[in-house]
Amino acid sequence: MGRGGAGSHHRSGDRGPHRVVWDARRVRPPDGPGDDGGAGGAGDAGRAGGAGGGAIGGGAGATSRRRVARVVLVDETGAVLLLSGRDPDVPSAREFWFTPGGGAEPGEQLEDAARREVHEETGHVVGDLGPVRWRRTTAFDFGGLSFDQDESYFVVRTPRFEVRPAGWTELERRSVTGWRWWPQRELRATGAVVYPHELADLLATIEGGGPFSESLSGP
Repeated sequence: MGRGGAGSHHRSGDRGPHRVVWDARRVRPPDGPGDDGGAGGAGDAGRAGGAGGGAIGGGAGATSRRRVARVVLVDETGAVLLLSGRDPDVPSAREFWFTPGGGAEPGEQLEDAARREVHEETGHVVGDLGPVRWRRTTAFDFGGLSFDQDESYFVVRTPRFEVRPAGWTELERRSVTGWRWWPQRELRATGAVVYPHELADLLATIEGGGPFSESLSGP
């Protein structure tokens, strides 16, 4: 599922509950597109078995370390497509909203992983992704598993489309609760848990043409 993860439990030993550090510097592609390398990203935890990395320590308590590609889909009105979910193993877990995306398979380029995940999760086919816009590292527990992941975010403009999941995993079918296109003004004002927390501000920075901060951190 590659999702953001509010129902996921961030390990306090890493940076405190729900605290992540962003490398928000804009990545300028050299001669070609993109970068090689979310939960905030508990969504694609359904494919976690080790995509884009490997288990650390082995056994039931192993941590999966992954490279994750996420795509912020923005329609012609400026609304952003987010999926919603919660940890199926924690009945009291709060619902959260997250961007489409997920773990890269071994040897898979981030751009290819981003396109594949968007298609599997929404049914939509993405063409040009442009450069990686933001990077984040995060650690969390979800679905009885632990994850350490490096996330790369692309921002793609697209006409609004109807979400038709094309390849959800069993965990995704249990954990994803819905989706909607969020107007940015609502995204900025909502009290819902959204991953990444800074999404509205980051999008406003892009649209305003302003510089990116060297790093961002949020609760």
